[in-house]
Amino acid sequence: MIAQHEWICAHDISAKSILNQLLVQLWAEVQEASSGRMNVSLHPNGSLGGPDDMVDQMVSGRIQVHPVSGMILSRITPVVALEGLPFAYPTSDQACQAMAGSTGDAVRSALRAKGIHSLRSVLPQGLNQIFCRGRQIHTVDDLKGFRIRIGNSPYLKDLYGSLGCDPQPVDLQFINEAIREGRADGMEMTYNGVATGQRDEMIESIAISNIRFACFWMCFNAEAWDSLDEELQMLIESRFDVLAKQYVLEINAANQAGLQTLQDRGLTLTTIDTESFRLRLKDAGFFDRWRVQIGEEVWQSIEAYHEN
Repeated sequence: MIAQHEWICAHDISAKSILNQLLVQLWAEVQEASSGRMNVSLHPNGSLGGPDDMVDQMVSGRIQVHPVSGMILSRITPVVALEGLPFAYPTSDQACQAMAGSTGDAVRSALRAKGIHSLRSVLPQGLNQIFCRGRQIHTVDDLKGFRIRIGNSPYLKDLYGSLGCDPQPVDLQFINEAIREGRADGMEMTYNGVATGQRDEMIESIAISNIRFACFWMCFNAEAWDSLDEELQMLIESRFDVLAKQYVLEINAANQAGLQTLQDRGLTLTTIDTESFRLRLKDAGFFDRWRVQIGEEVWQSIEAYHEN
C-alpha cells in the first residue's frame, strides 16, 4: 500500500539515545496501526542540520516532525523559556506535570500561533547540572568569567551572562571539540547527557545545582498536522502518550546511572549555594525581564511550583 502521508522526523540527538529509540518505536507502531497510511522516516544525529535550522525547516514544512528543546524554541516565542526558569521546579516529575498542564498550555498556544503544533506530553531530559574544568563551583562568584557552553538561545545567554559567565553557543555535536580546544570551560547538562556522550573527558567537577529543567517538545508543522484526519491524530497522540510514560522511567534511571558513572570516573562533586545564584539573578534584573517576556498570568502559574 502506498502511504497517504510520507513524513520526515528529524532531531540532533544520538541514534542510540532513549529519545531516538522511542521515536523508532512510535513511528513503527503508527505505520502498522494505520495499515501503512502513514510512513515517517527518522533522521537522528543532526543529519538534516543544526537545531535552529531544523526548527526553520519544520515551520516551512520541509520536515514535518521535530522533537526539540524549549530553549531552542524560545527564539521563536519567548514564552517557551518557562521550561528552563532557574530553580523553578523542585523535581523533573513536577516540571513534567507543569508542562502537561496549564503552564504548558501557554507554550502550545504560542507555538500554534507560529505554525507549530506541540503534543501535550513532553519528554524530559531532567534537571541540569554545571560541569567544569579548571575550577569548582560553590557560590555564584565562582562563575565569574566561566566560559560555559550553551545552546544557541537568547534566554540561555541572558541566564548565564547574568550569573557572570561568558556564554559560548555551541551545537550539541561540537561540545567535546569546543572543550578540548579551550573554547569552553564546561557546560550545563544532565548527568545522562554527559555520561553517555563521553563529554567528561576533560571535565573535573560537577556543581550539583538542578539549575533548570530541560525537555523535548514533540512538535509538528501545524499545516501537516491539520492535514491528518482525526483518527490518525488520535493514533499518534495515544501511542506517544504511552511511550512517553515509559520514557520518563527510563530517563530518570539513566540520570541516576549517569551520576554514578561520573563519580566512578573520579569527578569531584560540589553543591552550589543556591541562594547566591538567585540573588545574583534578581540583582541583574533577570527575573524581571523574563517575567515580562513570559507574561504575568503564566509566571504566576509557575510560582505554584516554586517562588521566585
